[in-house]
Amino acid sequence: MAVFLQRDVVLHITPNTSTGAATAVVYKVPIQEGFSFSQTTNSSEVTLSEMESTVGTSRRGRRMFNDSLAPAEWSFTTYIRPFLSNSSGTKNHASELIYAVEEVLWNALLAKGHPTETTSGGESAKLTQTDTDYTLTTANSNRSALNTMTLEFQFATNQVYKLTKAVVNSANISFDVDGIAQVEWGGFAELIEENTTTLTEVATVSAGNKFFKTSHGLSVG
Repeated sequence: MAVFLQRDVVLHITPNTSTGAATAVVYKVPIQEGFSFSQTTNSSEVTLSEMESTVGTSRRGRRMFNDSLAPAEWSFTTYIRPFLSNSSGTKNHASELIYAVEEVLWNALLAKGHPTETTSGGESAKLTQTDTDYTLTTANSNRSALNTMTLEFQFATNQVYKLTKAVVNSANISFDVDGIAQVEWGGFAELIEENTTTLTEVATVSAGNKFFKTSHGLSVG
């Protein structure tokens, strides 16, 4: 029996383009305990009813059939964690500007394209970055469909659960005087897949960094 702690789970997020194709960039986002994801089936009941025979016997019965998979539902909580990139502009961020660890999720809530996309009709969320502020606007959120992502939850046992075509449905911000501001994220996905692929080369990547897929075992989705 495998034993693991929820706080050891690592979440990797791969945003898709506005056309639904996976990008080569992966975001590592720390999450708190209490996350969840599940998927159920849609079922129909078929009832058989026959008239009585000439001798008074009848046959009746019913059976359940699975018709389709319902959309997967997921939820998790992150801290609001802005940070200032270093002067060399490493980790694929411009130098000395404010970014957010959870920026890929904000973008999925507010735009159709991935965080750096400029395609007409599929732009990313409007960003304004300085050395003191990081601003997101809803200017590109008036779309019938917003950005989709692949969420990969890696457990300490190297078990990986992948949620494909995930979308953000809600983001609730909470904070108090003695606590750190946090966001409760919730949404849907097309499918939950179970994997045993070990995500290598990830341990050296810090929260807030984004890195490019090479040989680390992450599937494109």
